[in-house]
Amino acid sequence: MGRISLAWRILTDGTFAQLVQQKLQPAVAAVQAPAVATTAAAPTPVIAPVAPAKAVAAGRVVYADWLRGFGNLLIVDHGEDYLSLYGYNEALLKQVGESVGAGETLATVGSMTLMSRILGFVRDTVIARIFGAGLATDAFFVAFKIPNFLRRLFAEGAFSQAFVPILSEYKNRRGEDELRDLIDYVSGMLALALFVVVVIGVLAAPYIIYVSAPGFARDPGKFNLTVDLLRITFPYILFISLTALAGGILNTFSRFAVPAFTPVLLNVSFIVFAAWLTPYFDPPAKALAWAVFTGGVLQLAFQIPFLWRMRALPRFKLNLQHEGVRRVLARHIGPNIAPPVIVQAPMAITYLGSGIWS
Repeated sequence: MGRISLAWRILTDGTFAQLVQQKLQPAVAAVQAPAVATTAAAPTPVIAPVAPAKAVAAGRVVYADWLRGFGNLLIVDHGEDYLSLYGYNEALLKQVGESVGAGETLATVGSMTLMSRILGFVRDTVIARIFGAGLATDAFFVAFKIPNFLRRLFAEGAFSQAFVPILSEYKNRRGEDELRDLIDYVSGMLALALFVVVVIGVLAAPYIIYVSAPGFARDPGKFNLTVDLLRITFPYILFISLTALAGGILNTFSRFAVPAFTPVLLNVSFIVFAAWLTPYFDPPAKALAWAVFTGGVLQLAFQIPFLWRMRALPRFKLNLQHEGVRRVLARHIGPNIAPPVIVQAPMAITYLGSGIWS
């Protein structure tokens, strides 16, 4: 069960959910029930006892390759966080796997993620070495925690889960004009909502800090510094959410390496500002806040040329009555926002309101 749990975490990661939806549609269509019956050995259901022919016909193949500990593996997504795992013979696996190219994509995404994790370790080491623990770092981490929490709602968490399946559907079943309209209208809706959130966050920064870290109010200097840092870091939610939108589009068009590499830029920004630009800021903690702001800009700007070359650069139009926009809002964002709010909000309140921030 340990290997199953590990595979579940790896293969149900948000990257895979975006990565495979469009590329595997031809594979699913090619593997019809008669073909499965003639080429597949008796499947070994690991999680759910679903007939393989029905699983492939009704679900979406999200992984097909050889996996250590499982052998030949086919994973089918039925929606609603429900997966079926099957072992198949090489004939069927080859038929599906050649259309998927999953091994190559996994290596690309995995290497980019590893690079980001390594730079994240370097980032933490540099920040700890230069700033240490104290008033300034407390203020920064509280200021950054708030837009970072909102990122889970507006960016790669809830929004990607809501937008990418609909975008993939439009790409595979609708015309190019309808696909462009969906991108333009969803990006316009998201940008407007984020702009309002950022304006409110910047203007209400003192009240947000007073509620989220009440202990800071006893030290006016620390409180005012945290408010200043929050006003600098709050626009990050705008940049990272538009970056997630761009990443969803790129993944849908099989440009997986670009979104996988993008998080590296935030870590690079942190390292550069902390190691070399800190002396130019007063107080020095503002270097970290501007590293967040600059990192958000870099992540978004890095993806723009790729979107432009694909002719998928959003034009930010507003039409809340558009069918795709309404589906994203009504059918997906609500159910996808609730879980992270329920899970993350108590953790954030405990983290921010604890004695650490006193």
